Amino acid sequence: MAVDYFSLLHLHFARRAFTSADRDVLLAALAPAASGATVAERITEQGIDYLAPADFGRETEFAGTFDLIHSATVLEHLPLADVRAIVANTQAALRPGGVALHAIHLEDHLDYRHNPHAFLAVDTDWRESDADARGNRLRASDWLRIFRSMPAAQVEVLWDAVREDAP
Repeated sequence: MAVDYFSLLHLHFARRAFTSADRDVLLAALAPAASGATVAERITEQGIDYLAPADFGRETEFAGTFDLIHSATVLEHLPLADVRAIVANTQAALRPGGVALHAIHLEDHLDYRHNPHAFLAVDTDWRESDADARGNRLRASDWLRIFRSMPAAQVEVLWDAVREDAP
């Protein structure tokens, strides 16, 4: 199942990408979440259900629903006031033994190539309303503290990117 806050996904593209993906690469990428046999079985099931809008900040209907939750460059766009509720409801949506994998882009999206930490400067022009466009300014330590505060969460950093080309 794929869920979005806004209805953005073109399901036919997602299905095509999923079914044409290199199976070994896909199994290796999902290895931290489930065994290869489990992933392979799920891949061959009937397809992708898509639900949008889905608001994990307010809805708890998904409690205990998912074996795997994955987000890529999503959480850094959350308004600061909604972060804890969304993370808590996302965590609660996991079945026992389920895994959540989140890739969080911690740089200022305004000019991440040349000034990736502009929104952290003392004299920044960043406002909370910029969270969607530029990122919410939470640092890795903030995210770790939030995830570790969730009941029964076991938090592990699988990888982190370090910029050598920018201050």
